[in-house]
Amino acid sequence: MRLAVHLAFLALLCATTSGMAQDGAGRPNNRPVNPGVVRQADVDPRTITLPVVNGKGIRFTRLSTEDGLSQTKVSQIVQDDQGFMWFGSQYGLNRYDGYKFKVYKHEPGRTNSLACVYIYSLFKDRSGSLWIGCEESLDKFDPITEAFTHYRIDAKEAEGGTVPVTHISQDRTGVLWLATVRGL
Repeated sequence: MRLAVHLAFLALLCATTSGMAQDGAGRPNNRPVNPGVVRQADVDPRTITLPVVNGKGIRFTRLSTEDGLSQTKVSQIVQDDQGFMWFGSQYGLNRYDGYKFKVYKHEPGRTNSLACVYIYSLFKDRSGSLWIGCEESLDKFDPITEAFTHYRIDAKEAEGGTVPVTHISQDRTGVLWLATVRGL
């Protein structure tokens, strides 16, 4: 069922972008008539029917600090290639195996612990590596050693403040793109 929903979304996305690429707003190279003027998006009025998933048999389970979660406010969720669910919270990184949590947090004096307390972003790249966006660094998790490698974010332009990594993405060539409060 999940695959059907993903495929329907992909079809919707492709139909929308191909329609925009084909019409080109009647101009060569899709350039606006007046340079410096942003052209309006074209909306395709066709209705696309998405499959509805039958809700019978779906159950939700609430996980809390009583179950081992480090903090109840979870801002990021990612599933890795081994099936673990990773929850980024205001107090560390939580790995859930379906039964119990393992919490990773910053441990002062231990250089290979998580660099931060507050998790701003989580991302699993194409190779399966887990990346964690922190206040002043991007951390990469090594599942074999359960250690973190820190990649510092240059905070010179932050005027003394931190530069949290709020979003992580990867382009077709494999380059990671980091969104911070100061830009890309």
